[in-house]
Amino acid sequence: MVVEQVHATRPESSIVAARTKNRFEAVTNLKNEGIGIDAIARQLGLARETVRRFYCASSVDELLGAPRAGRPTLLDEFAEYLQERFNNGHTSTAALYEELRTRGYRGSYGTVREYLRPLCTIGAAPARRQFPKVRRITSWMLRHRR
Repeated sequence: MVVEQVHATRPESSIVAARTKNRFEAVTNLKNEGIGIDAIARQLGLARETVRRFYCASSVDELLGAPRAGRPTLLDEFAEYLQERFNNGHTSTAALYEELRTRGYRGSYGTVREYLRPLCTIGAAPARRQFPKVRRITSWMLRHRR
């Protein structure tokens, strides 16, 4: 007997795409009627920020595109080490993944593989500048001088 397990917290991408298209059409129709973002949010029962994204998008493909840049990942704190090791000739994804695991990396092998894939074609990792996190900059601005 085969039992299929359905994950309610992780809907299929086709379901998400269909829901996004329906929401985009609804927001666009109301926008064309001259209704504002707050009123659309109340009418559709969506968050104001969600409606704003749909309201400002020129097409549904813009909403279904690539993930937003700048999102933190589990690999961020290990990226510099990974680039250094790769540039020193250690190009085995499996070996680098195991090294990262010993250093505390909790992410997947696939994430490391996808990070290293473009580096294998280029040959060397481009240097990434480490910028302070927004939270850190905000604390600098809001902290009282002593």
